[in-house]
Amino acid sequence: MNKLTITAGIEQDREGNTISDADKAHALDLIRNYLALKFGGYTEIDTAGGYTMRNTGALVTEQGKRWEVVSAAVSYEGAGYLNVLDTARMIRNTLNQESVMVEVSAPNIEFV
Repeated sequence: MNKLTITAGIEQDREGNTISDADKAHALDLIRNYLALKFGGYTEIDTAGGYTMRNTGALVTEQGKRWEVVSAAVSYEGAGYLNVLDTARMIRNTLNQESVMVEVSAPNIEFV
């Protein structure tokens, strides 16, 4: 099993516009349902961070979310990697982000 971690901003979209509370709540519901259906569950963590807008060069600091899943359906290659890309694109597009941060790792995890 591998762990997929995806982190995304949730306050501003790719154009620098504020994401409304209603749009944010709807997007998060879609993402949570997608992850639960695709991988059987997820962990969601509140984050904060910053990045530079590509089109303006402005520093943006905002709240974000990090989602983690541990699944045999996640890997560095083949169908598992396509699952990684599909999931990252779904989250990116649902939140209207320029990009999201993706990490695949081989953790030493046990469910006790």
